[in-house]
Amino acid sequence: MAEERENPAARQRLSVSIEDKLGAVTFHLGGELDCFSLPSLMPKLKPFREIPACRIIFNLRQVHYLDSTVLSFLISNHRDFSGRGGRMVCVRPKDPQVQKVLTRTWVTSILQFADDMQEAERFLAAGGQPD
Repeated sequence: MAEERENPAARQRLSVSIEDKLGAVTFHLGGELDCFSLPSLMPKLKPFREIPACRIIFNLRQVHYLDSTVLSFLISNHRDFSGRGGRMVCVRPKDPQVQKVLTRTWVTSILQFADDMQEAERFLAAGGQPD
Protein backbone atom coordinates (compact mmCIF):
# COMPACT_ATOMS: atom_id res chain seq x y z
CA MET A 1 0.00 0.00 0.00
CA ALA A 2 1.36 3.43 -0.94
CA GLU A 3 2.05 5.92 1.82
CA GLU A 4 -0.53 8.68 1.99
CA ARG A 5 1.00 12.15 1.96
CA GLU A 6 -0.50 15.34 3.26
CA ASN A 7 -1.33 17.91 0.62
CA PRO A 8 0.90 20.96 1.37
CA ALA A 9 -1.79 23.29 0.01
CA ALA A 10 -4.21 21.98 2.63
CA ARG A 11 -1.90 22.83 5.52
CA GLN A 12 -2.74 25.80 7.66
CA ARG A 13 -0.28 28.63 7.23
CA LEU A 14 1.20 30.56 10.10
CA SER A 15 -1.01 33.17 11.70
CA VAL A 16 0.57 35.90 13.81
CA SER A 17 -1.00 38.59 15.95
CA ILE A 18 0.98 40.86 18.23
CA GLU A 19 -0.30 42.34 21.48
CA ASP A 20 1.57 44.84 23.64
CA LYS A 21 0.05 44.76 27.12
CA LEU A 22 1.25 45.23 30.67
CA GLY A 23 4.83 45.80 29.57
CA ALA A 24 5.06 42.51 27.68
CA VAL A 25 4.81 41.84 23.98
CA THR A 26 2.86 38.72 23.09
CA PHE A 27 3.16 36.94 19.78
CA HIS A 28 0.04 34.82 19.34
CA LEU A 29 1.04 32.14 16.84
CA GLY A 30 -1.11 29.57 15.10
CA GLY A 31 -0.91 26.99 12.36
CA GLU A 32 2.42 25.74 11.10
CA LEU A 33 5.65 27.22 12.34
CA ASP A 34 8.56 25.91 10.28
CA CYS A 35 11.49 26.88 8.07
CA PHE A 36 9.04 28.14 5.43
CA SER A 37 6.86 30.29 7.69
CA LEU A 38 9.55 31.49 10.12
CA PRO A 39 10.91 34.16 7.73
CA SER A 40 7.55 35.95 7.87
CA LEU A 41 7.76 36.13 11.68
CA MET A 42 11.33 37.39 11.99
CA PRO A 43 10.75 40.97 10.71
CA LYS A 44 7.86 41.35 13.17
CA LEU A 45 10.12 40.37 16.06
CA LYS A 46 13.14 42.45 15.01
CA PRO A 47 12.05 45.80 16.56
CA PHE A 48 11.58 44.13 19.95
CA ARG A 49 14.98 42.41 19.82
CA GLU A 50 16.55 45.88 19.89
CA ILE A 51 14.79 46.94 23.11
CA PRO A 52 16.83 46.34 26.28
CA ALA A 53 15.04 44.33 28.98
CA CYS A 54 12.18 43.45 26.61
CA ARG A 55 9.65 40.92 27.89
CA ILE A 56 8.26 38.53 25.28
CA ILE A 57 5.59 35.84 25.32
CA PHE A 58 5.36 33.36 22.46
CA ASN A 59 1.85 31.97 22.70
CA LEU A 60 2.12 28.58 20.98
CA ARG A 61 -1.36 27.34 21.98
CA GLN A 62 -2.63 27.23 18.39
CA VAL A 63 0.56 25.91 16.73
CA HIS A 64 -0.14 22.56 15.06
CA TYR A 65 3.32 21.88 13.68
CA LEU A 66 6.88 23.05 14.30
CA ASP A 67 10.26 21.90 13.10
CA SER A 68 13.87 22.05 14.31
CA THR A 69 14.35 25.48 12.75
CA VAL A 70 11.77 26.84 15.17
CA LEU A 71 13.40 25.13 18.14
CA SER A 72 16.67 26.85 17.25
CA PHE A 73 14.81 30.16 16.78
CA LEU A 74 13.21 29.93 20.23
CA ILE A 75 16.46 29.04 21.99
CA SER A 76 18.37 31.78 20.17
CA ASN A 77 15.77 34.39 21.11
CA HIS A 78 15.75 33.21 24.71
CA ARG A 79 19.52 33.71 24.91
CA ASP A 80 19.31 37.04 23.10
CA PHE A 81 16.57 38.51 25.32
CA SER A 82 18.17 37.14 28.51
CA GLY A 83 21.53 38.59 27.49
CA ARG A 84 19.95 42.04 27.32
CA GLY A 85 18.19 41.77 30.66
CA GLY A 86 14.89 40.75 29.10
CA ARG A 87 12.71 37.72 29.65
CA MET A 88 10.94 35.28 27.37
CA VAL A 89 8.29 32.68 28.13
CA CYS A 90 6.33 30.36 25.86
CA VAL A 91 2.74 29.23 26.36
CA ARG A 92 2.49 25.47 25.82
CA PRO A 93 0.85 24.28 22.60
CA LYS A 94 -2.47 22.44 22.87
CA ASP A 95 -1.46 19.97 20.18
CA PRO A 96 -0.04 16.86 21.90
CA GLN A 97 2.31 16.09 18.98
CA VAL A 98 3.86 19.57 19.14
CA GLN A 99 4.19 19.26 22.92
CA LYS A 100 5.87 15.89 22.43
CA VAL A 101 8.45 17.46 20.07
CA LEU A 102 9.25 20.13 22.66
CA THR A 103 9.62 17.56 25.43
CA ARG A 104 11.63 14.98 23.50
CA THR A 105 14.11 17.57 22.25
CA TRP A 106 14.64 18.89 25.80
CA VAL A 107 13.50 22.39 24.79
CA THR A 108 11.17 22.37 27.79
CA SER A 109 14.21 22.10 30.05
CA ILE A 110 15.95 25.05 28.36
CA LEU A 111 13.08 27.51 27.96
CA GLN A 112 10.41 28.66 30.40
CA PHE A 113 6.95 27.34 29.53
CA ALA A 114 3.59 28.31 30.99
CA ASP A 115 0.31 26.43 30.77
CA ASP A 116 -1.69 29.53 29.83
CA MET A 117 -1.40 33.28 29.24
CA GLN A 118 -2.13 34.16 32.87
CA GLU A 119 0.75 32.01 34.09
CA ALA A 120 3.07 33.51 31.45
CA GLU A 121 2.12 37.05 32.53
CA ARG A 122 2.68 36.16 36.19
CA PHE A 123 6.10 34.72 35.33
CA LEU A 124 7.14 37.96 33.63
CA ALA A 125 5.63 40.13 36.38
CA ALA A 126 7.66 38.17 38.96
CA GLY A 127 10.84 39.15 37.13
CA GLY A 128 11.17 35.87 35.30
CA GLN A 129 10.98 33.62 38.36
CA PRO A 130 8.58 30.66 38.35
CA ASP A 131 5.66 30.76 40.83
